[in-house]
Amino acid sequence: LKRTLSLGTATIDAASLTASTGDVTATAGNLVATSGAVRYENGGSVTQGTSKSTGVTLNTPTGKITMHAAALASDAIVTFTVTCGAARATDVCIVNHHSGGTIGKYSVDATGHAAGSFKITVTNISGGSLSEAIVLHYALIKTAHT
Repeated sequence: LKRTLSLGTATIDAASLTASTGDVTATAGNLVATSGAVRYENGGSVTQGTSKSTGVTLNTPTGKITMHAAALASDAIVTFTVTCGAARATDVCIVNHHSGGTIGKYSVDATGHAAGSFKITVTNISGGSLSEAIVLHYALIKTAHT
């Protein structure tokens, strides 16, 4: 159990740092993890309803979306909205095809960021029609534009 606090150069060594409310803020310098991970532990999951273009609601900064298994023709593009109370217009959304269906046969992008929502665009790049319920994972990264 190691804890050191030095205010002269703002050095803090600790076994852990927890903020039960509010933010942990670094106003200068970097937040560096030399081992372990920076992770969200409050994700969610949702399944699309009636088609691949049906919007979903998931109010978490990370999530798993199981898409509808409707056919998507070769080179076809479909976009759907993710309504998400955790999303801000300045966020960066990372999304990928995680599982389900044929990995490598889809191009997946996050677009149309807004306060409270973002869009996901999926393109079938397989060369043939696919009818698969692919599973997407997303993570929002909070950014600031100045």
